[in-house]
Formats: sequence, structure tokens, C-alpha cells
Amino acid sequence: MSLFGEIFARHLELPVLSLTVIVLAMINLSMHGGEHQNGQIKPAERLMLSSAVFIVFYVLWDIFYEYDLLKGVRGFYTVNYLYNCAAYSMVWTFFSFCFATFRTKGVIAKRFMLACHILFTAVSVLYWAFMGTGRFVTITPEGLYAMGPLDLLWYAAEYLPMLMLAVHSLYAFADKYHYTDREEHAGILVFIIVVNGAAFFDQMFLSAHLLLIGLTVGVMVIYFQTVGSFIQKDSLTGLYNRRRLNKDMEKRLSEKKKWVLIAFDLDGFKKINDTFGHDAGDSALIRFARVLRDSCKGRDAKAYREGGDEFFIIMGCRTVDMKKELDDIKNDIARRLQLLNKKENIGYSLTAAVGLAPGSRKASVKDIKKAADSDLYRNKAARQ
Repeated sequence: MSLFGEIFARHLELPVLSLTVIVLAMINLSMHGGEHQNGQIKPAERLMLSSAVFIVFYVLWDIFYEYDLLKGVRGFYTVNYLYNCAAYSMVWTFFSFCFATFRTKGVIAKRFMLACHILFTAVSVLYWAFMGTGRFVTITPEGLYAMGPLDLLWYAAEYLPMLMLAVHSLYAFADKYHYTDREEHAGILVFIIVVNGAAFFDQMFLSAHLLLIGLTVGVMVIYFQTVGSFIQKDSLTGLYNRRRLNKDMEKRLSEKKKWVLIAFDLDGFKKINDTFGHDAGDSALIRFARVLRDSCKGRDAKAYREGGDEFFIIMGCRTVDMKKELDDIKNDIARRLQLLNKKENIGYSLTAAVGLAPGSRKASVKDIKKAADSDLYRNKAARQ
């Protein structure tokens, strides 16, 4: 077997397969319309790109070390440093993807990531300052390179963001306040567990390239989660769409738990469009969607946009007093709208008519929607 054939069989076969899968997934996402308005497509593409770059450096490190192509201590330090940079870049883009998934730019999360950047920079400075001292890289009696005691600092810089996200997602997955985000948290947890588990076992079975397998599986989890979001969520507001509304209603109808469908229709939406333009109309829809999403937190509820200015919430009853729970969420939405109108000088006030329809196993999805709409229009007429 030629040298190239040996290198391909031992070091390139699995990485090429992993790269092919990731690149094809990235191309498929780009065909969904580039910068998808719900904010997840581009971050997912960046995560896949950084994963592909990491695989390249993973393979280069493996080949250079195996065939003694590192050209001394400085060569080993350089390749090892580029490998760690690629790993940290992948972690950072994953963190950014989580930002986009939950539509948050929280100050705490930003400061935490800044702290991680500072830590990585500090480790980089120490790494080059201690080059040749054996603290980061040592040479065994057999003349082989090995990791020194301070090499653990790389793991701290690279795994700290993952650990923070894992703790947050575990807490959110179990906490009723984050009920509407459980699916997204589940995908993030799977990525973290699979990739970090594969990285752990990769150290024990170096020739098996388990890290590449785990990374490919993790990236595909993110890919399917992103495509699922594209299919099931409204591109403008990020709320679930009509397809998901109908699916969730059918699921509720098959259960014995009490639930209710709440319909919303924005007041004067056509006037907002005609007076301020369609961009202002889109902004009004986004603001109202944010209010509904925030009001659903802490409740057995999900918000949906069916189309235009028509919104719905499916809410399950967690107590024996369904009326009180309905009054609570309606009052919460009204309060949030009042605060929004006072806080943001947008030239108009956001208000909405509300209609209710209890879920009934004897009725169809269409019948319950129609009942909620009828109640909404009766309430709207009574207010005029």
C-alpha cells in the first residue's frame, strides 16, 4: 500500500465522511433561504462551518504527529495551538447558536462569554510563554510529545461554555417556566452530551476517531432541530405556525387533560399598515408575539401565529380553577401590552381582542378554532 493509501485508510476515511455529511447539511440549510428570519439558519451554518474547520485541524494534528512532520517543538506547539483555536471557535459558535435559538442577548450570558474569551486569551499567552519548559508539552523518554500538567487549562477554556450551557439547559428542561423551550433545550443537551462524551472516550481509543463520530452526530442533531424550526415556526415572529398549532391541538384532543384555545386579533392592524407602512406592521406583529411568548412562560402554554394578525395560545389547566388561570394569563398579557405601549414610543398602541374555546374530545380542530374565533368577534363587537 502506498503512503497516501495508508494515510487515507488510517486517518482520512472517517474524517472525509464526516466532512461530507456536515458540508451537505450546511448546503441544504443555505438552500432554505440564507438568513432565515427566525434567526437560526445562519448561526447553525456557522456552527457547521466551524465544526468542519475543527475536523480539518483534528486530522492535520493526527497526521503530523503520527508521521513526525511537526519540525521540532515549535512545530508541535503551532499545530497544537491551531487545533485548540479550532476547538474553541466551534464552542463559541455553538454558544452563539444557543443565543439565536432562544432569541436572547442576556447581559449575564454575554459577560460569561467575554470571561471565556479572556480565559482563552490568557491560556494562549501562558502557552507560548512556557514553550519548551514542559509545562504544556513534555517529551517522553522515547522522544514522543505528551501533554504537560498545564494542558488542562485548554480544557477549562474550551469546556466551560459547554458546562454552563448544559447546566442551564438541564435546569430549563426541568423548570416549568421554560416549558415552551423544552424541545430546543433537549437538542442542545443531546449535542453537549454526545460531543463531550465522544471527546472523553476519544482520549482512550485514539485510532477510533470517536470525537469525529460524536461531532457528526451532534451536528446532525442541530441540523434536524434547525430544519424542524424552519418547518414548524413562523419566520417573522418565531412563534409556532399553523402546522404546529393543528398538530398540538390534535395531540391535546387525544388526552384527558383540560385545556383551552385562546384566540387573539390585533386591534387596528390594517390602520397600522396603512398609516406607518408594512415594516411597522411587521414590527407590531413581532412585539405582540414577544408579549405572548413571555406570558406563556411558567404556564402549560404555547403561542402560535396562524397568519396575518391572528394569534393563538393553547393552555392546559394545572389547577382545578381553569377560570382563574385564564384570567391570570389575560391580565398578564394586558399588563405587558400596557408596559410596552408606555415604554416604546412607536406612534400607536398595541391592543387585541380575545376569544376562548374549551378543548373538547367530541369536537374537531376546525370546530374549536371556529368557536374561539366566534367568541373573539363577539367580544370585539361588544367593545366597539
